Amino acid sequence: MGCLTTSQVNVIKAKIAVIDAQIAAFETAYLDSAGNSEIEEYRFNSGEGNQTAIRRSPSELRKEIEALESRRARLQRLLDGTSNVNLNLRRRRGGFGYARFN
Repeated sequence: MGCLTTSQVNVIKAKIAVIDAQIAAFETAYLDSAGNSEIEEYRFNSGEGNQTAIRRSPSELRKEIEALESRRARLQRLLDGTSNVNLNLRRRRGGFGYARFN
């Protein structure tokens, strides 16, 4: 992949900002539920819409936070130019259409 255009960079930065808001909301809910075994209800507005979750255990909240952090890290690597690169390799074939392995 070549260099990112300015509009692509802006879109990625906007997505990172939304994810940061979601992580903050989940971490607040996680800290609120630290004393309880489950959280009754929490709500947050991610900028793309409202989200409500009811009866989530702290371990489920932690999994959500980790998934969001992973997604954020992937987007940040894309911005930094250190993301994974896909390569398509073709094998050269020897005579008569058979692969030569020597």
